[in-house]
Amino acid sequence: MSSRQLHLNFLLAYLPSQTPPGLKDLRWEDLLSIRGNGKGERKPYDRIYDYAPYNDLGNLDKDSDLARLVLAVLHFNHLPVAFTGIRIDPCSESRIEKPHPVYIPRDETFEEITATLSSSDISFKCFSDIDKLYSDGVLLKDEEHNDEAENMFLSKIMKQVLSVGEKLLKYEIPTIIKRDRFAWLRDNEFSRQALVGVNPVNIEILKEFPILSKLDHAVYGPPELAITKELIEQELNGMSVEEVFIPICL
Repeated sequence: MSSRQLHLNFLLAYLPSQTPPGLKDLRWEDLLSIRGNGKGERKPYDRIYDYAPYNDLGNLDKDSDLARLVLAVLHFNHLPVAFTGIRIDPCSESRIEKPHPVYIPRDETFEEITATLSSSDISFKCFSDIDKLYSDGVLLKDEEHNDEAENMFLSKIMKQVLSVGEKLLKYEIPTIIKRDRFAWLRDNEFSRQALVGVNPVNIEILKEFPILSKLDHAVYGPPELAITKELIEQELNGMSVEEVFIPICL
């Protein structure tokens, strides 16, 4: 499958041994396309995730004194970095200078709308700069990006958003920051967000205690979890499991 051909999106993840027969050939062709052949120049439409040495650290095209060693990992198996010891290496590549973009696989690049709304000149130097998104807002006055947006095929609503000139864009303060400005730094909030994950719909309310696993006991062992009553009550600020559990069930 060439880079210019149809890009297949597999909605379900299959192990190689469990891939349906009808998808095996397509999956193999897609894998070959992603691997690349290690030759030629990367194009913006390519989806190649290939191993490559750091062979553009120097700039031989500008001056021979700017030559740098080629850094490569032996066999790509996380061994220590190996140095070639060659000052002028024929395997070196020319450096990509601005305004030419560095190659990024197509799946990893910003969509045109996202890139237009983003500005490479805006950076967060400290956490208080992030707070200013909610307290002070952001002044939209990037005429260059607005001109780019005019040349793009955007919906009417998006064009209205991008044509606000120097109007102020102000974000609503997230609920968690309203309660505690540094809540996101604390362990309990980190664990809560880790538990929610990318699909909070999968979380179910606890209806039975002690907690018993529904996994196959023969494969995963006893159904009793390591989360005991004592461990839970350490986080309940003096309340018992019974006091908390009964109202939830009701």
